[in-house]
Amino acid sequence: MLYLSDLDPNYQIKGSRDPLGFQSIWQKLGRNIIEHLSTVSSNLLDFRVMSYAYYLYDGDTSSNDFIDFFMRWEQACAYARECHDIDGGYNGKNFVSKKVRDSKNSSYSVSNSAADSILSNQKAYGIYGKYNRPFKEIGVNNKESFKTTMMSSFDKLKDKENNLIGKKIRAIAQKIQSNKFVKVSKKDLNKIAILLESNSKIESEFYEKYVLKGNKKHLQNQLHQLLEKNKGLLKKEFHFRTYINKLISTKTISDNLMTTLKKIIQTENVLIVYANIFRHIQSRSSWTMEEICKEEIVKNIPELKYEFKDQEIKKMAELTKNRIKRELINKVIEINNKVCVDRNNPPWLIRNDNKVEVHYQDGKWEMQEWGNIEEYYENNYFLAAYVSLYKQIKSI
Repeated sequence: MLYLSDLDPNYQIKGSRDPLGFQSIWQKLGRNIIEHLSTVSSNLLDFRVMSYAYYLYDGDTSSNDFIDFFMRWEQACAYARECHDIDGGYNGKNFVSKKVRDSKNSSYSVSNSAADSILSNQKAYGIYGKYNRPFKEIGVNNKESFKTTMMSSFDKLKDKENNLIGKKIRAIAQKIQSNKFVKVSKKDLNKIAILLESNSKIESEFYEKYVLKGNKKHLQNQLHQLLEKNKGLLKKEFHFRTYINKLISTKTISDNLMTTLKKIIQTENVLIVYANIFRHIQSRSSWTMEEICKEEIVKNIPELKYEFKDQEIKKMAELTKNRIKRELINKVIEINNKVCVDRNNPPWLIRNDNKVEVHYQDGKWEMQEWGNIEEYYENNYFLAAYVSLYKQIKSI
């Protein structure tokens, strides 16, 4: 279970979720190694769909008209993805696949009406909501080589009969831009599908330069260099600690990157302790403080002997060293109460003298033992999204 807060607007948990407010902590640290990507911006094809929209749109891309166009363009691309089995994990698949399965027509309608929206809130939960912020922060469409890269891809695009189709796709996009309601034929979808399947070398080099390498002065650039020298790691299934530990043990790692990665691991260990104690308390509707402190899982809390500059994390780590854990339990309750007050929500845990009442049990987990804390992780500090894009861009 991930405890997420409100720092990353693309992965904001609504309402009273994130009871300990830890997302702001791990995201702040994560930004030291991954500059702009969000937790949900991990699909290269979605980046490309957005790039094509910015390239193809004839007008002011900061306008609401562009957003409306983008919704229609995304719908057309979704139908092309479904009809040609391209990247089955796109948002809106349930809606689109049903439309394709049930339709006997040779075309599909794309519009800004609720009837054609591929998601309950396409703008928020589709590509625009997930990718527009990192896309803008990276400045993808403002890079000097953006237009020449897109133009090169379009100008060289050919169908199975070796016919150039770039101009025809531009015409399709123009039709989608000019009309609020459009019927996109399967013939047109075939052309869009060829574009989505292409991913030319020049595009891959563009995305590597700006999405993977990024700012030369940022640690993300050093991370890219390190992964270039450890491509065997990229062939393995992503596991946060496996990746971090492997990178730390690499001889060519810089001191700054090593220090940052170690601090991320240490912080994650602290967050895990508090998150799991919180969940364990949730497993019953009420406790006395003595009952909580007598729990084996509480008595055996791992001692975290780390040094932190951040005073809040430092205090949290120091409390794990105390033989009596009452103060740590109070800290767990205090953190939850503060987060809930800040959000104008009722607290999940309430302490009245010696009694602790549990008012919300979502995510409860009765723990039996700690095991090896070094094997746990809940937060990936944007590394999972970065690794996913790295593999797609580099075709690993």
